[in-house]
Amino acid sequence: NPTVFSSYKNNKWSDVVTVANEDLANYNDVKLVKTKNSKAVYLLVGGVKKPFTSAKEFESNGYKWSDILEVSQTHLDTYQTAT
Repeated sequence: NPTVFSSYKNNKWSDVVTVANEDLANYNDVKLVKTKNSKAVYLLVGGVKKPFTSAKEFESNGYKWSDILEVSQTHLDTYQTAT
């Protein structure tokens, strides 16, 4: 999504490269995200973001705080919120 790409100030279209699927398969999908200006953490599953209701819920599901990736608000907004 060009809008999401541009929401990261250090991204440049001239730096984009094509990556083979077999190389891409060596990377894990990001599942835990948050934005810089919020403490809310979300689990991404199938294009949907599910907010954790508490730190206890997060930890009791075996997740690690170090696995959270910070994303732009524009990027986070592309996911529907689970109901």
